[in-house]
Amino acid sequence: MRRDLLFLSSCFVIAVAGAIYAGGLEVAASEPESLLVQRGVAFATGQAIRVRAAEISLAPVVEIPPEEGVADYRRYCVQCHGAPGVEPSPVGLGMRPRPPDLSLAAIRWSSGELFWIIKNGLRRTGMPAWKETLSDEEIQRLVAFVGRLPYMKPKEYEMLASRPQPKQIARR
Repeated sequence: MRRDLLFLSSCFVIAVAGAIYAGGLEVAASEPESLLVQRGVAFATGQAIRVRAAEISLAPVVEIPPEEGVADYRRYCVQCHGAPGVEPSPVGLGMRPRPPDLSLAAIRWSSGELFWIIKNGLRRTGMPAWKETLSDEEIQRLVAFVGRLPYMKPKEYEMLASRPQPKQIARR
């Protein structure tokens, strides 16, 4: 039994290596990944985020008004992820994997997990690490704003987003 499992595992590894060597791995951003790759990467990513974000605790979302997060959301997120009533930009629409609708991400991920994702980014997804650009306080405001997206109507987003944005602080 053990020998059979070792033999089958070896055959699988050789087959995968052969497919990669023969150029069988899709690398074009215009083409979707195979379902097997999508699910495998999604599972591995989810597990890694959950483990790394387990000890992050944040202030409750209700303590941060949405007005404090909307400017940062417009500046850093909307072009790829869109917003209620706002499509992503052509850059966001052309990315593979496509950046997720953050109203769905707010349901899937805890606040600590969203904080970790925004701060550290995700490799091979186009999601940048914002820890060099944004303070923990700014990231927490973004998390609070993203947490409201599942309940926000397009008119509410439009009203919040139409307010004048504060000047961006120069960063090193």
